[in-house]
Amino acid sequence: MKWRRHFTKKRLLILAAAPALYAGLWFLTDRVGSPQVRSVVVGDWNQAPGFTDISDGKNHAAGPYYYCKTRTIAPFLVHVDYGRHRARLSGHGGSYLYLWFFGFTDRVVVLSRFEE
Repeated sequence: MKWRRHFTKKRLLILAAAPALYAGLWFLTDRVGSPQVRSVVVGDWNQAPGFTDISDGKNHAAGPYYYCKTRTIAPFLVHVDYGRHRARLSGHGGSYLYLWFFGFTDRVVVLSRFEE
């Protein structure tokens, strides 16, 4: 009966609540934080008119285009892949890791960059 002493109702409640809280924060970051981080990244570019957004994968642009894709990798952490292309071999892009905390966004680290 030592099992009953180690697993009290309070401990079982904590063991059940912790994964639920983690999953809930991950879901919140995915649904609210990811779009906010994307709008901050795209808004910081001071985009010239004429660029087409091809982030959804449905549009195919012959002229200048950009993409910005986000995915949540953990609660409060958003991975951003981006690229801007003016012509065939003229563009740049990369990957960032952003911290999102209920409206506050900050770039944590630059994972990669490329220039064409």
